[in-house]
Amino acid sequence: MRGLERLLATVTIWVVFGFMLDSLIGRFTRVSMDLYGIWPQFPTYFTVQGQTEPDWQQIQEISQQISNDSNAIVQQLTTTISQTVNDQLAANMPILVILALALIMAATVSTVFIWRSAILPDAVAESEKNKRRSKVEQFVNKLDAHELDELRARIMESDDQEGVSLAEMLAVREKRR
Repeated sequence: MRGLERLLATVTIWVVFGFMLDSLIGRFTRVSMDLYGIWPQFPTYFTVQGQTEPDWQQIQEISQQISNDSNAIVQQLTTTISQTVNDQLAANMPILVILALALIMAATVSTVFIWRSAILPDAVAESEKNKRRSKVEQFVNKLDAHELDELRARIMESDDQEGVSLAEMLAVREKRR
């Protein structure tokens, strides 16, 4: 993989990771509720029995009672709904955390493998170069002074013309012996 391909693969992995994490969080934080039977029964406050004129004092007392009862009902409903939501979220949270950590680990490991493959070939190539250098150094160390001078002369000649292969140089050396 080249640098641009690695970068594109890494970005793709993390974008997919983001979508998956968003989907996971959305799924595990969604709360379903059954509100059947949660509504309290409303009391009957008054009945009209042939009155022609309204009793304002009685109406004011009844409206105050309705206001107080409705506040209590809202408080009761809010408490019940909050408790239900908190219970469901608390039950889903450990699963959400474990799956989110698994996704993070998968994306991180994938990224490491993509970029590790970029580093390893360079290390292998460097190792091969070092092996060749050591072989060449061993060869040169075995040469005596006269052979080294001849090697230098041939290398200098090769700048002007085609290079001389090592096999040719060794063949000339063998003929001299």
